[in-house]
Parts: sequence; C-alpha cells; structure tokens
Amino acid sequence: MSMDHFIKTYNNDMKQHLSSNRMADSPKYCRGCKKPWDWITSEHAQRTRPWKLLEGFPTIGCKREICPKCRKSAKRTKTEALV
Repeated sequence: MSMDHFIKTYNNDMKQHLSSNRMADSPKYCRGCKKPWDWITSEHAQRTRPWKLLEGFPTIGCKREICPKCRKSAKRTKTEALV
C-alpha cells in the first residue's frame, strides 16, 4: 500500500466519521425538582433507559424537560385526583 493511498483512505474515513451524527444528547433541566439530569448511555441502558441526576452541573444551555421521577409523581397525582 502506497503512502498516497493510505492518506486518501484515512481522509475519507475521517470525513465519514465527522459527518455522521454521533453527538451526545445534552443534559436536561427539570422544572419540577429544579435539577439537571440525563439519560445513562450504555448497551444495557438502551434497553432499560435509566437516568441520573447531575449534581453540581451547570444548567445554562440545558433543554427544559421534566425528569422521569417528576413525570411519574405527576401521573400518580393525576390518578389520585381522579379517584
């Protein structure tokens, strides 16, 4: 393999890697408990979808989204109100 071929192949691989959308999701900020949170990413976590609170994480620029804990408690409250 010549050096030119190696460089061309490497450059093409890097272009594909950089053009693919592999950005991580940004953390979210819960308006209910007023804490930042994010989904845990791993192969096992993709099936179970666990999440975690991010203690001491800056909230500037975070998307505003209710965390699963507050969402679950809101559903419970609505169900109790109906009974």
